[in-house]
Amino acid sequence: MAQVGEKEFTKLLGQSYGYGIVVGIGFAFAILMVGLTWVQAKFTQMNPNAASEFATASRSIKAGLICCGITSAWTWSATLLQSSTATYQSGVSASWWYGVGGTIQSPSLPAKVKMNANGATTFLQIVKARFGVPCHLLFTFYAFVCVHVVCGSLVLGASATSLQEDFELRSSVIVIIHTVILFVIIYIFVFTAYGTSDVLGSPGKMWDLLQEAAITHPVTGKERSLRDRKAPPRPICLELFRGCHSIPWGFGTVMGLGARALSTNPEFPTYPYALSAAQQSAGLVAPAAAVTMLGKGGAVAILIVTFMAATSAASAELIAVASIIVYDLLGTYWKPLTGRQVIFYSHIIIGLWAIWMGVWATILHKVGIDLGWLFYIQGVALTPAVVPIGLTVCWKRLSKHAALWGTLFGTVCGMLGWMVGCWKIYGSINVTNLALPYSAISGATPGLIMSTIATFLLAWIFPDNYDWQGTRAISNAGIPDSEASSIDEKDNENEKEIEKDTVEVVTENAALDRTELQRVFKKAAWVSLLLAFIITILIPMPMFGESYVFSRKFFTGWVAVSIIWLLMAGSFCILLPIWESRTEIYLIISE
Repeated sequence: MAQVGEKEFTKLLGQSYGYGIVVGIGFAFAILMVGLTWVQAKFTQMNPNAASEFATASRSIKAGLICCGITSAWTWSATLLQSSTATYQSGVSASWWYGVGGTIQSPSLPAKVKMNANGATTFLQIVKARFGVPCHLLFTFYAFVCVHVVCGSLVLGASATSLQEDFELRSSVIVIIHTVILFVIIYIFVFTAYGTSDVLGSPGKMWDLLQEAAITHPVTGKERSLRDRKAPPRPICLELFRGCHSIPWGFGTVMGLGARALSTNPEFPTYPYALSAAQQSAGLVAPAAAVTMLGKGGAVAILIVTFMAATSAASAELIAVASIIVYDLLGTYWKPLTGRQVIFYSHIIIGLWAIWMGVWATILHKVGIDLGWLFYIQGVALTPAVVPIGLTVCWKRLSKHAALWGTLFGTVCGMLGWMVGCWKIYGSINVTNLALPYSAISGATPGLIMSTIATFLLAWIFPDNYDWQGTRAISNAGIPDSEASSIDEKDNENEKEIEKDTVEVVTENAALDRTELQRVFKKAAWVSLLLAFIITILIPMPMFGESYVFSRKFFTGWVAVSIIWLLMAGSFCILLPIWESRTEIYLIISE
């Protein structure tokens, strides 16, 4: 029931819309997937029944499709909904800063993986080959923690459970369709808000409405940024902005600030009240802005885009879970598996895990854990493993003692900081307080910092001088059939045929130019460092030092740059993979 000063969120869509989108679009994609698999088997050299093709697309993906696939897989429903919520709560700085973590992650690590463990299917195989069983089990645990956080965010954010089969990487058409739908709907909201909307219509009008919202619904207390805690209330759009990433920056800005600006509009779902804390944490900021701008059509658009985000990211999680269980648990601790067995068990695990995703989200919902809770808690749960994982593939001095105990020490410090911070700041430890911003940062910061310190200190006390021979010996063709005594001779012959194309790819990739990869690693490292410096220091820090306040003209320019960035990102993700595959597309069509 609604409380005093609150109003129930107006529901515009019935359950039939949800079932229609989930079942209808899901069925359409399933049929398309079957057709694409047939086309691949008939017109390409890649065998869709090969284990390497199933898990890694035979390592034959080009740069454009990799970019498109990463965008599709990493644009979670939380990315869209929570970036809007953070901007609604903390201002324009939140959408900018939200994407920094995704932007400054070093693109140099893939070069090191290819150089030092090109045959690995999962990261955990590298850990097992280098550090042994204890570290392997520890990081497997962290992998499942990460998967549960992500799966919970996806399903709770989308408010729908997808039981679809995975979309293999080779199915570039599926990935591109997902990305096209994603960007098209984002563009609809952006150009409606800043161009054609009767209630907004321009960045300047949004700025004016935010001035009014600062009076009627001011952002006060701990919702405010650290810089403004002692400052008098002022328009939300004038907050400091910090980092950059096209989708959370562009989408979060237009939907988060749009919801704040439109909160005085009679069409706003909770008018005359602002969204309650529970409604914000449930991810209803973006739907509120969409409904106010576009009515029922906006609600449908939000439902589709969150469904697209959830299914694309969920498909990546399903493949990840299947790969971990098959390669790192069954194949490592049970018995060697052939390629045919890898495919068989992967299909079973994908189906079971898809069901578990729905069960897991239901459990979270019943105990009162929502999208906002998972968003804030993921830093506490995952940061202790970040530095050891990154160093595993690029630093030869990292020892198993440093990787194991550095991670565990950081975890203990993070948990203690989380609990103590929650208690000291909010007065009591409970489910609600543990997911508040200052509780989360009290756990995530010591988890990351103390893990980093402990890892480097232990590596200095107990150094290694790893030669990478063990990780480079990992086979990307799967476990040889000769090691699987449980399969008969006929199945072995079939398996050899299935893996034929995969072995050809392995042979082709065997002669790696490690000098060239080292050059790529250094170049990527410098580029990522430069980008991190620009978006975290060069742009925001002078504004922070000057306590710069956005003017109407500056805010308009800020919005224009975010639109340009979105257009460039969408064009690159959609057009480049098509251009790179133009020859293959022409040959298939001509056949």
